[in-house]
This record gives sequence, C-alpha cells and structure tokens, in this order.
Amino acid sequence: MARDRGPRLELGEITRVKSSNGPLFETDCKGNVRLNQVTGWAATSVADVAVLLQLRFVKSEVELKSGKRRSFQFAVNPLGALELPDLLIKNARRPLDQSLLLKSR
Repeated sequence: MARDRGPRLELGEITRVKSSNGPLFETDCKGNVRLNQVTGWAATSVADVAVLLQLRFVKSEVELKSGKRRSFQFAVNPLGALELPDLLIKNARRPLDQSLLLKSR
C-alpha cells in the first residue's frame, strides 16, 4: 500500500515557506519563495581568512534533464562556516524524522 509522503515540491515551484527562526528569503510580490534544486557544492579555504563555497543548481526540470547547471559562489568567514553544518542539520532533522515516522506506521 502506498503511503502519503506529504506534498512534493517541483523544481521552480512557487511555494510559501514558513520558518520558526524567521530568515528573510527572496520572494515574489505575493510573498512566495522560488525554489531551485541544488545539484552540487564545493568548498575551499581562501588565504586562511575565508571559506569559499560554491553551490551548483538548476532552476527547472528542463535544465536538470539537459545537464545545464548554474552556480553561485560566496565567501564565509571561518566562524560562519562552522555554523553552517549545525543550521543544515537542525533544519534537515524535522523532515527526516517525519519521514521515518511515516515509514514506521
């Protein structure tokens, strides 16, 4: 029997994002956040003063199928870079815990 895994987000889909910690995401005029699929990442230290982070992504299903990739690069100070894993882990636990809960039923 198939289980309901909740809403599935499509690439490029506009959706409302609510966050308990209240970060400001880029939105359209209706307050919706545009989602892009991250397809890869890389990081390296720069002159021992920053961490350069590159995120590769696609904006649509067409780009995903065609192999076209976009990227965004930014520098993070070392202390900020140490905070990133905690932020990602904290926000990944809820959907993973929900998924495990649904599978155990």
